[in-house]
Amino acid sequence: MKIEDTRKELKNVRFIDLYVGDTFEYNEELWVKINDDEAFSLTNDWTSDLGDSISVLKVNVKIVVEN
Repeated sequence: MKIEDTRKELKNVRFIDLYVGDTFEYNEELWVKINDDEAFSLTNDWTSDLGDSISVLKVNVKIVVEN
């Protein structure tokens, strides 16, 4: 898997305001929101329950899955 960081604008938002599938940075790791309460870390390959009001940095990344 290759991750390309294509962010042009940095924007802090609350975790609850993200949509499922949105990518964000939290604690210097890249994450994908997988449901209303959890996110998957693209850095460490694990899931975490994040609180609604946690402030995260919304980013746009391109995820490429290669054979």
